[in-house]
Amino acid sequence: MTGLRIAQGRALVCLISGWALRSRVVWVQVHGPIPAGHLIHHVDGNLLNDELSNLACVTPSEHGYLHPRPHRPHRRKNFELECANL
Repeated sequence: MTGLRIAQGRALVCLISGWALRSRVVWVQVHGPIPAGHLIHHVDGNLLNDELSNLACVTPSEHGYLHPRPHRPHRRKNFELECANL
């Protein structure tokens, strides 16, 4: 068995406790535990790019702005501008 697999376009790694999203593992190794209710977002939209610089810890509400529905396309650009100013 290999320690890495791809499922639904995302990379998973095998840990002692079982399979986990590689993006979450990368985030936790550097920043510590992910706050309850938060998600790890891939800034460039590539779910296989788990470089730390491509990951952001966001709330579900913030994540909704990053993945707008067709009738609200302006939100992602505004949020990216806000993130760039952090």
